[in-house]
Amino acid sequence: MPAIEPFIRLFKFKFSDLSKEKIYLIELELFIRVYMELTQIFRSYYREYFSIMKFSTNMEQEMIDDNFLKLILNDLLLSEAYSLEGIAYHIQEPEDVVYEVASGHNTNPSFKLSRKIIELHRSFRPDLYKKIIDNLITEHIKILDNP
Repeated sequence: MPAIEPFIRLFKFKFSDLSKEKIYLIELELFIRVYMELTQIFRSYYREYFSIMKFSTNMEQEMIDDNFLKLILNDLLLSEAYSLEGIAYHIQEPEDVVYEVASGHNTNPSFKLSRKIIELHRSFRPDLYKKIIDNLITEHIKILDNP
């Protein structure tokens, strides 16, 4: 069963009735929504820094967008559950590749590398991702109840 299937069922769609293209679009929409929620969480982490630097909302968003995977890696590293070597081992990528992202030297990694880092973060912080998905479901239900 694809990972997206239980989510699709929540919205009363029959998974088998959806084309591959529609499934991909739903996955993309879900990814974008989770990304936006995570950027809000990171924004709250750095609120004081943004205030001191007198960043505009656009500057804040640009900084978060440019450093998104770096922020995710920092979250893993700050937990002390992983080292750079451990992250590289778990995502099966060279340590120097992970270091480049973590240090901010590579702000535009491949989608494959991005996916691996996000999947590791999701496996480490399932409660955070569950909360995000629950919020998205609640938001969608409110929209359905109040068209």
